[in-house]
Amino acid sequence: MATSVNPRFYKSTQTRKLFTDPEVLRTVLLDKRITPAARVLYYLLQDHLIERGRPNPTHYEIARLLGTSQRTVRTLVAELKRRGLLRVVQQGRNLPNRYDIQRPR
Repeated sequence: MATSVNPRFYKSTQTRKLFTDPEVLRTVLLDKRITPAARVLYYLLQDHLIERGRPNPTHYEIARLLGTSQRTVRTLVAELKRRGLLRVVQQGRNLPNRYDIQRPR
C-alpha cells in the first residue's frame, strides 16, 4: 500500500523556496549534461506543483504541453531521474505517477 504525502508539503514555504532559489535555477540551467527538453520538463513540473499543489500530470498531459510524444516524455523523465532531479512515485493502477522534484546535487 502506498503512503500518501501530506498536500500541505507542496504548498509550504520551504517548497516554494526550492523553486525560487537562484542557486537551484542556475545549477539546472547551466548543467550541460541535462538536455534542453529535460530542463523544460523540470520547470514544467515545478510550475504544475505551484499552480495545482501537486506535481502529478499524466504523460499525456505533459506530451500535449511540450508538443512531443508520450515516449519522449518517458525518456525525459528517465533522464531527470538519472541526474537526481526527480523521484517518481507510482500511486497505483490507473492513477498518474507523482513526481517529487529534488534539489540538484
